[in-house]
Amino acid sequence: MNGGRPGPRDAPLSIRWMMICPFCEQGRVYRVRLTALDQVGFLCEECDALWFDQAAVARDSYVVFETYMRSHGRPGLWSEVEVLEREVSSKQGSDPTALPDS
Repeated sequence: MNGGRPGPRDAPLSIRWMMICPFCEQGRVYRVRLTALDQVGFLCEECDALWFDQAAVARDSYVVFETYMRSHGRPGLWSEVEVLEREVSSKQGSDPTALPDS
């Protein structure tokens, strides 16, 4: 502690950071629960790209959220999504300064 205030060395060992969508390269990827289907996945807030395996989050391996939900008889609205985690660890390891794969 530095004068009673926490400093960088006092930070928790498990550091999390936001994952940027590899498809649109603009939105943040959230860990979510699709409430109507009781499934957990990873969803981009911007383009609605959806993945079910964090290790598979890549530009060419997503499904479109609305299309997926409609294929299960649901309207595909964000009201059917519960955000579980806004800061998701990147699959690249524990270095929060790591750059995304190109």
